[in-house]
Amino acid sequence: MIKALPTTYNGVQFRSRTEARWAAYFDLMGVEWRYEDEAYELPSGGYLPDFYLPKHDVFAEVKGDDGFDFDAIRKVWELSK
Repeated sequence: MIKALPTTYNGVQFRSRTEARWAAYFDLMGVEWRYEDEAYELPSGGYLPDFYLPKHDVFAEVKGDDGFDFDAIRKVWELSK
């Protein structure tokens, strides 16, 4: 497994280069974004979504090549409720 490389883009410190690339893509597409904007307490524990896209009222979660594990899927599902 490759360790995430913290990266700064547009004055924001991201936990990984992949997250920073998504922020750059959102900017390129003219999509307003907020990074780790708000944490939520869910039945399975705390959750901090990677991005919130306010004009679309949608969250975007970025994962590397290893994808989502069961815990991450459960938290995304709980947040969607």
